[in-house]
Amino acid sequence: MEKKKTWVYGVIALVAVLVMVIGTSYAYWRITMIQQGENTINSSCFKLEFEEQENSNITILEGYPISDEDGKK
Repeated sequence: MEKKKTWVYGVIALVAVLVMVIGTSYAYWRITMIQQGENTINSSCFKLEFEEQENSNITILEGYPISDEDGKK
């Protein structure tokens, strides 16, 4: 019975060590990229500019309405 307890504790310890190693290596090798500038998208019928600010909205500059068929093209 004592040998079985030791074996179970050993398996639990091994699993705990594996989880810690995998978690640490994932956190170490994970790449996080942050953009500092603004995004600008141009088209023939509209221009979008994305700026990350608090309470910022998406605005369409120099836009005009077109039909759905033209928009699908």
